[in-house]
Amino acid sequence: MIASGLSVLSLRHARKGGGAISEAGRGSSAIAGGFDIIAQLRPEKQPRRRLLETTGRVFAAEPQDLVIEMGDDHRYTFVAHAAGVVRHDARATILELLSTCRDEALGEADIIASCQAAGVGKTTTQKVLRELSDGSDPGRLVERAKGAGSVSAQAYGYWRRSDAI
Repeated sequence: MIASGLSVLSLRHARKGGGAISEAGRGSSAIAGGFDIIAQLRPEKQPRRRLLETTGRVFAAEPQDLVIEMGDDHRYTFVAHAAGVVRHDARATILELLSTCRDEALGEADIIASCQAAGVGKTTTQKVLRELSDGSDPGRLVERAKGAGSVSAQAYGYWRRSDAI
């Protein structure tokens, strides 16, 4: 079949108990042994997202799990590798939250609170905020300055660069 450019796709439901990707299908686990690649979609916390897991004998190393999301056009697009999806969500939340006006800059505590409400932890938020506002990166997306916006003179206020949108 490979020589003629054809592939075989077989679909089956996972059993309720879950398990390893090669054993999670309903019925005999021997069925999985007949395929080169096995893929499984699992639900994620956000309703339009799915975790795509793959395994198989054709891979030199296990592929990374991917998070995909259904858009308004009913097509799935890549969000991030499963290990990086929380950082992706933190970045998107921060950039959406920040104004492009220095006078409307937000303090770190307000940013952390908004990210926590979106399900992103404090440490991840702080790391991503530092990456976005790294002063040595000319392509940084976020500016920060002490006393900007309504924060105290000793605290940093953060705002989005208008030229980096």
